[in-house]
Order: sequence, then C-alpha cells, then structure tokens
Amino acid sequence: KAGGLEISDFSLQFVSLKKGGALTFSVKLAPGVIKEGVVQDRGKFGEALVQLHEMVTSGKASEVVQVVVSLPVAVVYTQNFSIPNLGKEKFEEAAHLNLQTVSPIASDRAYLASQVLNEASDHYELLGAVVEKKIVDEIKVELEKVNFSVIVFEFPALALARIVAGALGETPEPVLVLRVSSDGLNLMIVKGGALYFDYFTSWRSIQGESREIPKSVFDSVVALEVQKVINFSLSRFKASLKEILILAPGFDEDIKKLLQDRFSIAATSFRLGSYSSLGVTWYAALGSAMRSMGDRNKDREITLGVEGAATLFYREQILNFIRLW
Repeated sequence: KAGGLEISDFSLQFVSLKKGGALTFSVKLAPGVIKEGVVQDRGKFGEALVQLHEMVTSGKASEVVQVVVSLPVAVVYTQNFSIPNLGKEKFEEAAHLNLQTVSPIASDRAYLASQVLNEASDHYELLGAVVEKKIVDEIKVELEKVNFSVIVFEFPALALARIVAGALGETPEPVLVLRVSSDGLNLMIVKGGALYFDYFTSWRSIQGESREIPKSVFDSVVALEVQKVINFSLSRFKASLKEILILAPGFDEDIKKLLQDRFSIAATSFRLGSYSSLGVTWYAALGSAMRSMGDRNKDREITLGVEGAATLFYREQILNFIRLW
C-alpha cells in the first residue's frame, strides 16, 4: 500500500489512489497535540497514527504502508534562489552552499533540499526548502513505530502545485493559488508546471489572544498578503498576475468578490474534474498520493528528511531482489 499523508495541527488525512478513484481516511487530532506544526504530545500523536493505520490496512497492524508525507505548512521555509552554472559535477555542492546562506536555521539543525526550476547557459534557478531536523525526526519515529514507511517528506504547496500543474498544464504565465485551511492562509505561485513561491500566515498570528477573527480583519489580511504576492510577481517575473485560483471551502465567494473588487484580477474556485468526489480539503494529501505512485527513480522534486527518492527506490529494489533470492 502507498499513499499521501497530510499532517496539520488538527488532523491526519490519508489518500490512496486506486483504479477509478481514491480512498480517503482521516483522524482528527485533539487540540494541542500539534501546535504551529510541532508535535507537543507524542503519545496522543502516536495513538492517532495507530488509528489511521488500522483504517488504511483494515486492522492489519504488521502491514507496511508507504507514504509521501506533507508536513505541517508552518514548519517549512522556502526560498527561490539562483546559482551560477558551473557544470553538472559542481551543481549539488553549489546548490547546498547557497541554500545554507538563505536558511533561517543553522545547517547542522536543518534538512535542506532544492529542485531545479529553470536551467540557463549561465545559471540555474532553484526552489529551496528548509525544515528543522528535530521536528521531522520526531514525526518519522512515530510513523515508523506503527508501520508507516516514509518515501518522502514534502509540504502542502509542493503537493498542491503538482495538482494545479496537472490540471492546467505548464502555464507560461504565473498563477496565484490561495488556500484557506484550518492552519491558516497559504499563498503560492505556480508557473511552467512548477512551484516558484510559497508563503504562509497562521491564524494564530492573525488573531493573537482573540477567540475569533472578525470578517473585516480577515478581509484586510487576505488583501494585504495577496498584494505582497502581486508585488513579488511583478519584481520577479516582470508580469502582472492575471489569474487567482481559490481553495477555500466556505469562503470561496467572499474571497472571490474581495479579490476582484480590490485587484481586478480574475479569481475562480479551483476544482478538479477528475477525483470530483474529493473536496478541496483533501487536495494536499491527494497531491502527495500522486507522488507516491510516480516513478521514484525519476523523482527530482524537493525531498526533505530522507535520502533522495531515487536512492530510496534503488535500495528498495536491492532489498526486494535479496528477498527473492
């Protein structure tokens, strides 16, 4: 069995792709088990994973389930950067050194990874991602305890970009994707079938000590954050955003009207034609499930917390051969 698992502050969501559709399983997390993406109660987190594993395997505790894990959005830092084209043999070293310089976390305490967005004769353009080792290691230990085997750690924006690229193709123009989730507001730019920009604002950072977020505050935050991304797009791509895709169940129409009134940009609710039975809250886990079914030997996307997917695939093939022999 293989699938995509999205971990958030409030739930575990698992999607497994089958012929003709997708199987979905979810477990709600008690308040405080995960906070701002960090596991606070490993005991209860482990219990939730046991419950999820039982659902996925129909109670077969010994069965191994391979997962592409989408980490909580709050814990992954991303950065778009360029390096000179010094040749293939020096690429990895140059990418790693440059990512270290922009990382907000010391390299000895972080997992760092990048993927190529564009290759020119004189430079490479990359998207880098950084996450604290301790956060990932704790999650991985709990997953392995209950026979979830991690293929790759990634993050929601990367999984969603995979879905958007599959639906729209390699769009030459930048497209803004706005996602409202239980954790907060996530904005990303997808261009040419790849994720170029990812930005997250948590609800806790917006509401402070208040129990609720007034609509006026919500609207002003959405407008402010979208304006920041518009400014980034203008400076980075020298082009104005012409399309905004919204993934905000229950808020779609309000956000659509707000954006069209403020920015005069076409805003539409994003829905997949395929997997139409799935609500948008499942899309991040679905995107990770798609990666779990891909050719791991050709996987060059960002891989956090484990060795490259191609290396893991090679090791898995060797072990399978040994078992057969």
